[in-house]
Parts: sequence; structure tokens; C-alpha cells
Amino acid sequence: MSTVHRPDSVFRAVLLNSRRDCRNLGADYPEKWGDVYAWGETSMKDSYSWSSYSLCLGSEESIFKYTQSDYSDNPDGKTVLEPEDDAATVKLGSKWHTPTAEEYNELFENCNCIRPYIDTGRCSGIMIYSKKAGYTDNCIFLPEGRYWTATLYEGDSKCAYSYYPADPEGWSYRLDGIFIRPVRQR
Repeated sequence: MSTVHRPDSVFRAVLLNSRRDCRNLGADYPEKWGDVYAWGETSMKDSYSWSSYSLCLGSEESIFKYTQSDYSDNPDGKTVLEPEDDAATVKLGSKWHTPTAEEYNELFENCNCIRPYIDTGRCSGIMIYSKKAGYTDNCIFLPEGRYWTATLYEGDSKCAYSYYPADPEGWSYRLDGIFIRPVRQR
């Protein structure tokens, strides 16, 4: 069950243009995994497959939203989730969204990831500390796992950018159930 995230539970010092929530979407505590979503879907489900993916007609060849020329003769050119397809926006309100690939890059450029994984007793993950002067004591905990961005993978409409904290570059198939760490505009 998803919970409402309090506005004061955000990591304020890392990003220039947004604030990162201290919990994954649907998590009660920072050290819990939370809910998983397919890219562009706003509710959890029992199975994650092309036949259950809401932005296609049952197969990866039938994706009808967020398409590039690789999948459509008439691509829609949309490369970032619209608010109605963003689970963070739908669950938390219009000030919140799934971070873009650019926002994740900004996070990892401005922070130090502490490894190895930390086991909190609830889940394992990593601590991410700000590199910004005056904010180096600020940190967030990211449970182990992959995290969606709001950005479609360039050149392949069946994928979107996703990040794994220990290796902050990558992509996943849009149908995969993956965590979201919401951000809020300042």
C-alpha cells in the first residue's frame, strides 16, 4: 500500500532544481524497498509482461505511446513521461515526479556513493552523501535495486533509462517492475 510522503522528508542539498524524497515510492521507511512499477504505469500489478503492459497492445511491437522511429512509422516523439503516466505524480501530486536521466546524472555527479552495501536489518542498500560544501553531512539511503527514470531510452522504444546505485548507468525494458525514488520541484 502506498503512503503519502511528507514534504519535510526530502533530501534538500544534492540537486540544484529538485528535492529527492528520502523514501522509495510506496515505502513506509527510508530503509524499505517500496512498490515497483512498469515504466509509464501508475499502479502495481501481479505480473509484469508485454501482455499486461498498458502502453502496448500485448507485445513489444505494439507499443503505442512514447515511440521513436524504431517502432513506429508515426512516432509520437515523446521521450519523457507525461504527468498522467508518472506514478510519482499520480500518487504524490503535481509537484512530484519520477526523476529524469539528467536528474539522476546530477545526483551522481554531486554525490559520493558509499559501498559496500549496508544491511539495515530491513533491507540492504547504499548511502549517498552530498559533495557540496556545507552539505557534506547530508545523505540518503537507497535500497539495493534498480530505479526508473522518466526518460525513454534513446534509440529503442521498448526500453527506458534506469539506474542501479552501484552502477549508475543503464536501461531496462519498460514492462519491468522497478522502484521509483520521487523528486519534487523546488
